[in-house]
Amino acid sequence: MSQKIADAVDLVRASPWARQVHALLKDWDDARRGRWSTWEDGALLLTIDTIPGGAKCEPVNILIANNLVAFTTRQWETQLPREGQSLEAALADLQTLTRKWFAGEIALATFFLGEEWKGSTPIDPKNLQQEIGEAFQWIRAQSPVDRVEIRTPHRDRDQFFEIYKDGAPQGLH
Repeated sequence: MSQKIADAVDLVRASPWARQVHALLKDWDDARRGRWSTWEDGALLLTIDTIPGGAKCEPVNILIANNLVAFTTRQWETQLPREGQSLEAALADLQTLTRKWFAGEIALATFFLGEEWKGSTPIDPKNLQQEIGEAFQWIRAQSPVDRVEIRTPHRDRDQFFEIYKDGAPQGLH
């Protein structure tokens, strides 16, 4: 990404796409908790680092650039709109994803080999054992791993597990 040019929304410098998305998101409750910035290439970035209610948490960055909206947090990113998806449907998905993340309805299974990050995928934290097993099947097709971190908006609530050779996490009951 290019250089930040303003610690606020500068709609004159924002791209037409960024202006359009901003107009649709500016009154969203989560956006009101966040901070907007403007970047050289016409991108806008919304950073949200508090949960509803105001407590600090790990930041979510929502980048609006190049006809995409990217939701990024804790070494995981998803981009919207998906193929054939309208902007309105994409922003509804973004709002649902953001709500679920801050509500603890989704977490991230983040895999490592030693200290090297290998991949992250969203999981349902209420069904941790099954979800880690399914996430392990996904990652092992790409890379060997020896550790998984279950990441949330609250770093102090993250869980850490070594992985047995069969993919079962150690210490998970």
